[in-house]
This record gives sequence, C-alpha cells and structure tokens, in this order.
Amino acid sequence: METTIKHVTSEHVVTVALLHKENISSGFISSLGPTFIKQLYRGIAGCESAFCLVALEEDRVLGFIAGAESVGKLYKSVLLKRGLLMSACLVRFVFSLRTISKIFQTLLYPSRTSQEYPPAEILSVAVAPDARRMGVGHKLMHAALDEFKRRGIGEVKVAVAAANKPANQYYLKEGFQKAGAYDSHGVQTNIYVRQLADGCL
Repeated sequence: METTIKHVTSEHVVTVALLHKENISSGFISSLGPTFIKQLYRGIAGCESAFCLVALEEDRVLGFIAGAESVGKLYKSVLLKRGLLMSACLVRFVFSLRTISKIFQTLLYPSRTSQEYPPAEILSVAVAPDARRMGVGHKLMHAALDEFKRRGIGEVKVAVAAANKPANQYYLKEGFQKAGAYDSHGVQTNIYVRQLADGCL
C-alpha cells in the first residue's frame, strides 16, 4: 500500500503522542506523561510557526515528524493557548525539584542555542517499530524539509543524544552535519544542521 504524508489532524494526535511516548522513551518530554504529550502535540498542530506531519497507510499512522520555525515562538504559542491544561498535567511533579529544574532548562533551551545555531528545528521523529526499514523515516524527513523550504527557511537544526547511535546515523544519512554539542539535562547532546539551499533535496 502507498504511504502518504499529511499534516496532523486532531484524530491523529493520540496516536502521535503514543508513538512519541513509546519510541522516544529516553527523552525528558516522555517522562512528563501521555496527557502532557497529547497537549504538546495539539499545541504544535495549532501553532502557525510549527507543524507536525504524519505518514499514513490508509488510516493507520506509521510515523510522524514535528518541526518549528523557532522553538522560542513555539513555546510562547503553546504556553499561551494550552498553558493551563499543560500545567494541570504537571501538578504531580510540583514537589520534584529535579523535574521542575528540567522544565526550566527546557524553556531556556531556545535562548541557549539561538546565537550559535539556526532557530528552525526538527523537534521529533518517530516511526512505529513494524514500519521501520520501509523508507518511512526518509519520506517524513523529506516532507519536513520541503515544508521548511516552503516557509522560506534556509537551514534547520536538530538536537539528539550522543549515545543514541541510530538517531545520529539517521540524521547524518539525511544530510545533516554535526555543528556542536551541549549538555541537556545531564545528557551529552549533539547538534546537527542541514542547509536547505535550492535543489539540495
């Protein structure tokens, strides 16, 4: 069957959140719980400066990719529109100083990387285990880079844990080049950048 790439809709959000939770399990966002993740992707889908694409086989979601023109603008939009709902999801962490510290670190991330790297970013990519090695990840990335180009973006970055070898190899294969590294919540993280000059896709 043919795989199609479309913008996420409300009917896909629950599946996207589940794919994130199950396939990006080592990330900080996943530790905040499925309800928070659902609100996050609803916020991404509703933000003009961000997008989320899904790979579909008929009605089944095989994978997704999310991106933002500016992570700072995305955070502001999501907090403005869904801040109360997302805060309610975090009440159980109110006495966890470690988690609260990580939340503030996450919110400060855009300012930490804004001078050295492009503001546009691939936020997350996940493909269902039984749909891997079928080119779904490549199709999603190709579609996301096309979306960035359509929006007039010339270069885009991605942050990935240095220890996650498959993810690092994926981005290198997709034409990203390592541009630096930083510490994210105590995890050594690589920054990759991809130029989007005309004709490179």
